[in-house]
Amino acid sequence: MLLPKHVAAAVLAGTVTRARLPEGRWTPKARDHVRIARRRRRDDDGHPTGPVRAGRPIAPLRILAHAHVRALDDIGEDDAREMGYDTVRHLVDELASTYRVAITDSPGYDVRFEIDRRRLDVVRLLPRQNGARALSGAGDEADVGQYTTSSARALTGEPEAVDPRTVERGRTALECRQRYVREKLAEESRLARMTLGERIDRELAAAQQAGEDTTRYVRSIEQRLAALERRVRGGGNA
Repeated sequence: MLLPKHVAAAVLAGTVTRARLPEGRWTPKARDHVRIARRRRRDDDGHPTGPVRAGRPIAPLRILAHAHVRALDDIGEDDAREMGYDTVRHLVDELASTYRVAITDSPGYDVRFEIDRRRLDVVRLLPRQNGARALSGAGDEADVGQYTTSSARALTGEPEAVDPRTVERGRTALECRQRYVREKLAEESRLARMTLGERIDRELAAAQQAGEDTTRYVRSIEQRLAALERRVRGGGNA
């Protein structure tokens, strides 16, 4: 299930459990995971642009219910907010940008889901030999080569392996990674909602607090703004 970053963060937090997905981009037979819609390029204002790429799976989902709908945008404002969007227009714009298909008056699915905790509880065992790879499952991909989920490949009589992060934080490695991803997405969502001026002020203040000399950066920003003003006021002439 490919979702915009801010919606994926809300899904991981458990505050969003419903989505509308275009026909042909999702199927009820899918064994779903949350995937983040990523763009590698940004425009001059820092907003993501260019082709969308599906990120790696970050959490397994259990589909609770789904219904085919004739028009993805035929919902109320409360429905849009339930799905993690500010308005219906926000939902339409984000879905169109994420899936690169027409959303208005287009068919699709209304899906209800939850994080599949059963598939998070993956037993990790020490392998009998180096290079044993984790079988299909929801294990932390960083552990591939160090652990196995197959008892046939594990050391005889060995208990489940627990890494230092689990001991220190009292959570599985995957839950730790999910918390990091959730916090990262929340921060990126906050940045995306800030104006360009607010972002500049924020970064300059952070740099100054860290003892960095920002004089050169301020001068560069002012010069670029001055050049833009001359171009605009001069009717397009540099």
